[in-house]
Amino acid sequence: MIQSVEEAVKRMEAGFWRRYNASPDLQRKLAGKTRVIQLAIPDADSYWFHIVDGKIHDIQQGQHEKPDAQVTVHKADLLAVLNGEMKAMQAYLSGKVKVRAGLSDLLFAKSLLGA
Repeated sequence: MIQSVEEAVKRMEAGFWRRYNASPDLQRKLAGKTRVIQLAIPDADSYWFHIVDGKIHDIQQGQHEKPDAQVTVHKADLLAVLNGEMKAMQAYLSGKVKVRAGLSDLLFAKSLLGA
């Protein structure tokens, strides 16, 4: 069971790579894309994911100055989603997860959260 944001970020990264490596379709959709996805957690440390050519290149703690997309979620809700206590779509539809992104960036947010 995940208990910290740091563990959650590691799980998100591992899940991304598992889905990426298992899906040639996802690889095609993400190929050539470079983005910064901010994971904003108001009540804990935030992180940002630097995606280069459709792959996670780097993950940094903190706030990025100009993210291409932002996923905002409180710590308890993030942990609930990643621990399987709440579905990501349910969290999004209930407003517990907020996404600020263009349509093309929604795929990145989805691939990180595993929705």
